[in-house]
Amino acid sequence: MVPNTDPATRNTPNTPPTDHPTMAKSNIPSQNQDDQATKNERDRFRLLHRNLRNCEQSFNDFLKAVGLEKVRQYNDEVFQAVPPASNKLFGLSWVNFINVGNFERLQESLIDPGGHKKKKGKKEKLKLIRCAYLLRFPADTNYLKMGVKDMLAQLQKPGSTTPAQDVTARVEDIDWSTDVVQEGFSVKYERYDLIVMPCLETLQNFAYQWKRSEFQAPYTSIVGPTMSGKTRLLMELAHHTCVVYICLRPADSTDQPPRSELAQDMVPRVEQKKDMNILYLSFLTAIFNTVTKFFSNKKTAAQPVVKQLQEWTNYSFQKNNTPKTKFNASVRNGMRAMKEKDAKSLTCSLKDAAMRMSESIQCIQHGHLKVLIAIDEPSNLMDPIDKNHDVSYFCLFRRALSEIPAEKGIFSVFTDTTSKVANFSPSSTEDPSARGHQLGYELFAPIYKISTLDLFVDDVNKPPKNWRELESPARLFNYGCPFYGLYFKGATAKGTPDPIGKTAMIAGAKLLGLSRPPTLQELTPARCFALLGSMIQTRLGSHSPINSTLVSSHAAHCMFIDSTREMIVSDYPPQFVYAAAASKYLVKKDACWVKCIKELAIAVQEGLVALGDAGEMATRLILIRAMQKTQQRIGSEEESIPGGSSVRLVDFLETLTGKPRENMLRGLHTEQNRNKSQLLDRGRIFFNHLSRIEYTPDASDLMNFLYQGVAVQCKRGQRGLDELFTIYLGPTPGVEPPKLDLKNITFCGVQTKNQSGPLEWKDSFKWSKSYAEIEGINPLNPYLIL
Repeated sequence: MVPNTDPATRNTPNTPPTDHPTMAKSNIPSQNQDDQATKNERDRFRLLHRNLRNCEQSFNDFLKAVGLEKVRQYNDEVFQAVPPASNKLFGLSWVNFINVGNFERLQESLIDPGGHKKKKGKKEKLKLIRCAYLLRFPADTNYLKMGVKDMLAQLQKPGSTTPAQDVTARVEDIDWSTDVVQEGFSVKYERYDLIVMPCLETLQNFAYQWKRSEFQAPYTSIVGPTMSGKTRLLMELAHHTCVVYICLRPADSTDQPPRSELAQDMVPRVEQKKDMNILYLSFLTAIFNTVTKFFSNKKTAAQPVVKQLQEWTNYSFQKNNTPKTKFNASVRNGMRAMKEKDAKSLTCSLKDAAMRMSESIQCIQHGHLKVLIAIDEPSNLMDPIDKNHDVSYFCLFRRALSEIPAEKGIFSVFTDTTSKVANFSPSSTEDPSARGHQLGYELFAPIYKISTLDLFVDDVNKPPKNWRELESPARLFNYGCPFYGLYFKGATAKGTPDPIGKTAMIAGAKLLGLSRPPTLQELTPARCFALLGSMIQTRLGSHSPINSTLVSSHAAHCMFIDSTREMIVSDYPPQFVYAAAASKYLVKKDACWVKCIKELAIAVQEGLVALGDAGEMATRLILIRAMQKTQQRIGSEEESIPGGSSVRLVDFLETLTGKPRENMLRGLHTEQNRNKSQLLDRGRIFFNHLSRIEYTPDASDLMNFLYQGVAVQCKRGQRGLDELFTIYLGPTPGVEPPKLDLKNITFCGVQTKNQSGPLEWKDSFKWSKSYAEIEGINPLNPYLIL
């Protein structure tokens, strides 16, 4: 690889190298034809499946499992069975049928052009059932031999999942120490004024803006990756307002906080056939009455506001496996007292209860946020369908929230990894419960900027003093989401066996959405981009359907959601622990590496990658792969993180070039042509991922990159270089102390260019520290250019 000085000769993100065997020009027309055919079927699939959770991922999984021709046949048969007049109403019932196998409800949604319900004959019924079965169980090749009863029995079987749900369902089986996780909820909160207070101000403004004629309901969503501190944020908000917290995660989940006991009241089994509209009206009314009773107590009201809110949290907020018995009983008793009421009278009761509740909380001034209804994991309300109204539980819960009167300081927040909750907004034609209610159409903007990364990093005041401290797991796990550093610290203190391996295992499970390493067949495009994103910070374009899945299931951060809630930008900020997990998974799995590279090549060719030149991405992959293979070949200290140890520069270069040490000296360069061999004798490097920067680094920045274990992709237009990583010139044994010192910092710069002819040495002056304007490095220190 040689420097590139002419931007016009670079590959663009949409133009793959023509000498790549899988991307030759002759292949492009047929590829485009295939792309158009796939797009056509994807668009048809969306029309009837937009209410399916993770619709885009479901299509991708279905396509991979059965192929384009089967997908086309599936779409044809479903559309042939659905008269045009039924299309708008059919979608919800079809998704319901796929999920729970209720054919009677599906039958009722079919309307002929004259507006009459249309019964299906045996052949048409068989076709629809086969289609639903194929989508639900694409791996079952014997479905054509199965009878209607057998297929319906499988579709109606509790616990079976749709393809999209299969991808993420079992990540919740993580085997971790729950007491260690729960202790993290009580650790001192950092950056309080930068995280909690802006969020509180936003929620207060939303509560003030709530008007039924303008908005669909008084709620917003906190959208963020797993382990980013969303629940802890709610706990901190509880110091400022009355938070009613209910966690709806699945009953068998090992995630924390655990499922609230009241979740079984909010998410009853579909077969119980409850009218969820009535249930949610009575549920909210009972909660409001419980809050009113608590704050109306004279003894409570006489205490300072901080004490009142603390006692309420202790009374109602379930943080561990001990249920809040009195709170739960109060809500359930209140619901039982209203069981004979109809929807109209319950609506009146809810409004009255909301006004009384607002008046009872005298400790919080009028005009401020008084009550925050916080629902954790609300995506579990998305799939169940109420059979009385043909809409999801979520839709009806939102309908109940919309009855809350304005200007009472009452608002709701949903915390989830998925943006689906943030943008769930079916039209009135798809939501029969919304007709005639004169509701507004606006949604409150989701909250996704939560600055919890690197909360416990303190390299400014307490930098690592030596190489052992530099590679300390206790220090490195603090980079990124706050959970991993806290978990490792707690697990170590409690004597948990193999705390390093356990922490790294959790990171791998959260990154890949599975509690065990996925097989090659389970390596979906989303998992490929999760691995690539954590290592080389690949960012997909905003129009890529995978963005939502990466945020919801693969630890990506939501960087932006547009006003329509349709465009999502995801990214992987530098996090050592996720890069280590990715490296550990890939280092011995060449076939998985190849699959990731193929997925990236396809995405580049289709223009789905937002940032990065194709050649530069290839360079970053080569650097990471060489580092992984060097770590594997050389080994590491027992106390280091798997996939996260330092190596000698000479060992790295031997892996990268295939050349022995003695053949490398010609390629080493110093401005004063001295001490060439120092790089090989003393050079040591430490990185397991790359990250983008928007500035020209100096020596201090290079030291910080070393602290983080990261190499960098240079800013757009950086003179001379595309990537660089820090080289530390280790001390001469017996001569210098082992303390890390800025004077020993240097670097390796990399420039990428497609090259067919001989090297153009006339441009070699650009391969220099001075041309790149990297300052602060000891002039006696050699540096390396690739």
